Amino acid sequence: MGKTNTEHKRIKIDIKLYGIGVPLQFLYDHWFTSQIVFFIFSCFCYQWGWTFPLFLFVIIEGIMIWFQHKAPRIDAERRKAFNAWINDSIVQSGGESCNFVNSLLDMCFEKMLPDTFSNILCPIASRVFQQTVPFFINYLQFTAFSFGYTPPKILQVVSDQTQASKTPANSISLNGSFLFANEIRFACNFKILRLIPCTLVVKDIVLYAPVQLIIESPEENKFLNTSIITAIAFTATQPLVLLHANIYFNGFCVSKIPLANHLISLFVEHQANLLVSKGECVVWDWITNTFSFRHLSRSCTKVSQELFQDIATKDNRFDAHTRFSLSNDTIQRYDETRKMYWERTNKAKLAPNEKLIQMAPPAGAETEPVFFYREEKKECVNISIQTQNNV
Repeated sequence: MGKTNTEHKRIKIDIKLYGIGVPLQFLYDHWFTSQIVFFIFSCFCYQWGWTFPLFLFVIIEGIMIWFQHKAPRIDAERRKAFNAWINDSIVQSGGESCNFVNSLLDMCFEKMLPDTFSNILCPIASRVFQQTVPFFINYLQFTAFSFGYTPPKILQVVSDQTQASKTPANSISLNGSFLFANEIRFACNFKILRLIPCTLVVKDIVLYAPVQLIIESPEENKFLNTSIITAIAFTATQPLVLLHANIYFNGFCVSKIPLANHLISLFVEHQANLLVSKGECVVWDWITNTFSFRHLSRSCTKVSQELFQDIATKDNRFDAHTRFSLSNDTIQRYDETRKMYWERTNKAKLAPNEKLIQMAPPAGAETEPVFFYREEKKECVNISIQTQNNV
């Protein structure tokens, strides 16, 4: 199968073994040998009157035995809960809409969410998660993010008509069962206790949750030069569940250790649910092509509200701020600006060797930049005549 046209733009994350990952990989490869050596060393220390190494050996062995006993039971419980959720989602009404939604996602998923969004999402994620990570994690910096290249699977779609009166004007709200199992991955760098450099790479993520998708159009449908969709908001009606992920810590695959994958998954779930559950949502503004985080009923997130509650005065004008889109006046300014540039481009008189190149708009820009390009041909030089004249 040949390469796609967008393959050269895809993000490639290199996983390198370094730092703490090197001794972790060594211990994993030679675990039984390390246990024997550590036990013999602890016995010698006990003979010399040092009891702490033997005590540490017993603690480590006890933890590992408990991990090996608990991990299969937890995996079985999570698998049982996942199967029950799948069966419940399939038998619910509204499943007939899934074929259309899944076919639509198959055609436009990679074009809608290309890897070029990584340059926009990484700075936002770095700022957001720096406020929520534990105190011993410092200098968090996301370096790569990709939604993957195969779309999520929608198991059922339900349009709740009983909530139609609460939905803002010119917007559609859909609830559905969402299963994400593709090449979604991200990478970040940070330091532990401001000293130990670490790299975390998470890939092959499988997660699921009931979600709510809100699609908005302008308050007045009178704009011809902007998108008919102005904003898309995504939120989880129940907490996200991370079923599986390959997690690499400094190049070492932590998922190989029993129960370690589950414990790290709980931490990742907690951080993700802070952003997309309990009314918190991710908003994709189609006019400015930007992402933001906010609550369904207010213009900020819960984290922001808690951060500024003692140092800023609350503005009651935004208590009922239910729409995610820009105001009509702002959209009109974007529409007029794009119309002006389109007319200027359309009326331009160009020679056969001239053309205008229209680029994709940067994040937050009102219009696409247009560049003038002229192809100039140099006069041909007859080398033989020039050589005779020089002679």
